Amino acid sequence: MFLITPRGPARARSTGKPPFVCGVQPTRHRGGRAGSRVTSQAPGCDRDTADTGGRRKPGESMTTATEIQIDDVAALMAADYDDVSADVRRAVLDAILERGDDPDSDLVESLPVTVRAWDDGSSEETEVDHGDDYEDAARDLWDGADYGDGDYCVDVRWTATDAAGKEVDSGSFELTHQTEEPDCPEADEHDWTSEHEGGCAENPGVWSTGGTSMLFIARCKHCGMKRQEHTTGSQRNPGECDTTTYSEPDPEWVRHYGD
Repeated sequence: MFLITPRGPARARSTGKPPFVCGVQPTRHRGGRAGSRVTSQAPGCDRDTADTGGRRKPGESMTTATEIQIDDVAALMAADYDDVSADVRRAVLDAILERGDDPDSDLVESLPVTVRAWDDGSSEETEVDHGDDYEDAARDLWDGADYGDGDYCVDVRWTATDAAGKEVDSGSFELTHQTEEPDCPEADEHDWTSEHEGGCAENPGVWSTGGTSMLFIARCKHCGMKRQEHTTGSQRNPGECDTTTYSEPDPEWVRHYGD
């Protein structure tokens, strides 16, 4: 008899019949052909929840039994996992993990890998085949993420966990966006200058803001718009990025300092 059971043995009923959780029982197939199947008869076993879709969380205790065909048992013993449904493979893997045994690596790799990606505010996950590009899957989860206007640099971290609960890969990537330069209302393009923006004579408009960060200020000679570029340098903190801001045009500045 082959068994796939929740942890712990079943006790004999008062009827004297030997109880079982999953056992091989005779059945009759279409056309009258005799055969066998493995079927759940555990007290309290909910047939409606036996089908998990192959998505039981790694390490989660089995609470129901899964019906399998005797052909599945033969395929499992021969390690022909592609011939067995994901439900059955997941149930067998869970039973092995419940016992504290090491599962066959081919069995684990036949089941999906869970890729989870997150930033400081949200988390998303998906399932992919073992051996797929996990970072690409993580990036796809964040495709179309909207962090609003302006400059930003968001660190997104990700992990890939196999069906046995083992982390098989991890990494991170950045999502960045830079503010587009506004059009010059007075000319085809801006003509930027740092003159008259303070700083030292050798480097007008350049300011140190601490550590490796710097501030660069410039004005458009045509419209007087101010551009402020803040760079973080090599001592950038996670999630910190270079930023650029633009003011409204300033005709008064042009009258005083423009060409």
